[in-house]
Amino acid sequence: MSPSTPRCIFINYRRRDSSPIARWLGEAISQNFGKENLFLDTSAIQSGVRWPNSITLALKKAAVIIAVIGPEWLRAQDKYSKRRIDDPNDWVRKELTYGLQHQIPIIPLLVLNAELPDSEGLPLPLKSLTDYKAFVLREEEWETDLGNLLTRLEDFGFKRTTPKIRYPVPSKRVDKLTDSELIKVMRRLSHWNKATNRLSPEGKKKTELMRTYEFATFEDAIHFMSTASRHIAMVDHHPDWENVWRTITVWLTTWDLGHQLSIYDIELAEYLDQLYLDYESQEKVRRKPISRTTKHLKQQ
Repeated sequence: MSPSTPRCIFINYRRRDSSPIARWLGEAISQNFGKENLFLDTSAIQSGVRWPNSITLALKKAAVIIAVIGPEWLRAQDKYSKRRIDDPNDWVRKELTYGLQHQIPIIPLLVLNAELPDSEGLPLPLKSLTDYKAFVLREEEWETDLGNLLTRLEDFGFKRTTPKIRYPVPSKRVDKLTDSELIKVMRRLSHWNKATNRLSPEGKKKTELMRTYEFATFEDAIHFMSTASRHIAMVDHHPDWENVWRTITVWLTTWDLGHQLSIYDIELAEYLDQLYLDYESQEKVRRKPISRTTKHLKQQ
């Protein structure tokens, strides 16, 4: 492979064994290194494309293969009660065989308390898989282990696309909301959702409040952000927000608590909701039907 050839991180997994984890891992890798540097069959192969060709092409440019191994990886069976791993046409086996034959680095990723199979339990083409040091994603240390895995992928030449944010020094100490406190405030913030699907620049899962506001015009959306920014600067607690045409999506979290929720997030959410009411009322005025009298006067 020439230095200019695009390279990728190839995720190998068995759907009945670890499909949700593979998809979640793919999302984390995409967020950190860009989706163009990831191959995960469910997201990388489009309808109408011959998927065996797509997999072969991806393997040819793979810089590393992550083999996701869960409890059913080895003992998964076909409809004839035969182990899938023993079938030469099994794609999990074919992908790993290609990697071993072409000396592509392989990271056996053990999830859900799975163990790396002994060589005696593997078919001949895969026996050398046990020569590779496994990486464990522990349920109780998921975020830490994921962060370490992402750091390991940097060793293969992949550069993080997530920006290195220089956060300000906190002016005062604040405590994380307890579960019971969060349940109470979420009853008030009925338009907000608790989100845990995004990662910090360090690769750790964030806990955030998320809401999308919709406005009558693009100009209203920008005016909302401009107006809110003055209050945000005054309270010194800043949102992560995104404008797409007439919508603004807001994520709130307290970074100096390790991206957990605090009273600052609740107060800012309540302020934004109150500010949004002004724009909603203006939109109702715009949409108010013209009365017969007014319509008649306009026609004169």
